[in-house]
Amino acid sequence: MTRGESILAYEPDLLFSSRLESLVRKMGGQVMLVTDQAKLLEELNRGMPNLLLLNLDALEDKLDLLRDILSRESCVSVGYYSHTNTPLAEEAKRAGIGIILPRGAFMSRIQGILAKTVKGQ
Repeated sequence: MTRGESILAYEPDLLFSSRLESLVRKMGGQVMLVTDQAKLLEELNRGMPNLLLLNLDALEDKLDLLRDILSRESCVSVGYYSHTNTPLAEEAKRAGIGIILPRGAFMSRIQGILAKTVKGQ
């Protein structure tokens, strides 16, 4: 992924990733979806997207690696998590994730976040 390629989303849940992809396309954007942690890290090491969407519950054991990557180059990063996993939100904040939301709040705000990113493409 190179910086101009806008949106990278890490979401192992195929149904949820399909919803994200559909929403991005509906808004006129393009998204690269990855479902594997190794592929996510590979793409981030190639270059940062304009917007990074992360399922934090699926990344819980890799947040330290993200901290290293996000400290080298910035991008808008949005992590979402199960509302029952609040300690994960603090861990994500320490890792440098910019916007951290429970999944329900993420779903209610994602269109606004995407609108800002897709406009810039």
